[in-house]
Amino acid sequence: MPLIRLASDVTVGEAFADITGLSFAVAASTNYYFRFVTHFITDATTTGARFGVNGPASPTALRVGGFLGSGTGAMSSGSQNAYDTAILATTTGPGTTPTLGVIEGILRNGSNAGTLVLRGQAENVTPDGTVTVQAGSTGLLQPVSAVTRVTADRTVTGTAFADVTDLTFAVSASTNYYFRFVVHYTTNATTTGARFGINGPASQTAVRIGGLLPTGTANSNFGSQNAYNTAIFAATTGPGATAVTGIIEGVFRNGTNSGTLALRFAAEVVSPGSVTVLTDSFGVLATI
Repeated sequence: MPLIRLASDVTVGEAFADITGLSFAVAASTNYYFRFVTHFITDATTTGARFGVNGPASPTALRVGGFLGSGTGAMSSGSQNAYDTAILATTTGPGTTPTLGVIEGILRNGSNAGTLVLRGQAENVTPDGTVTVQAGSTGLLQPVSAVTRVTADRTVTGTAFADVTDLTFAVSASTNYYFRFVVHYTTNATTTGARFGINGPASQTAVRIGGLLPTGTANSNFGSQNAYNTAIFAATTGPGATAVTGIIEGVFRNGTNSGTLALRFAAEVVSPGSVTVLTDSFGVLATI
């Protein structure tokens, strides 16, 4: 898993530009998971910091999203599926107080080898705004052969939990695991909450699951649970048709039964309440 670290600060203006030093060589016809963790400031709190990615022409598919701090107590979330497109069109920033951004996703590369690079942009044009990504920010790249991904949009209707097709892993008996699911999702209406949990083999030794689940581009819920088929947060509102990015992760200590660990989802209200997990949402599993 290639891991890179930004050696010195990089400042960009109002046009999308490479964050020099946060890039990877990518091969043709190969699928990748990428993750950039940025520590950044802006010239003023009235300048939004916008991030996206660029890569080889004609990708088969791209899904990128994440969370961007706009101050020490504020965070935004967004999701996109195109190059040189901000995951969220923020209009405020942290100013000179450093904050954190996490930008991650899936690139299904086409027939062109090339470079996958993080790009940044300042929102404020008058006066000229700037965004500075600070030294020590990082990036990692992993072939998708080690990751499971959603191959088509998956929708659940109503309040009963159901597996998110494709976001499952075979797990062995008497083994401990770390799991992480990054889900890009929408709901049928902003009055419908999206709920996520997991299921797995019977008689597990322990499970701890938590995460961040946006209810819109500017608000997120946080929660934690220690049981199967239990929402990490009982959301009562959702993003509607605007795609957002949620992160569900935890530790699973399996008991004596092998089987399947599955991400599950449900809508907060009965039909027509629905939640859709979008193509190229993905999950990662590792033994610990």
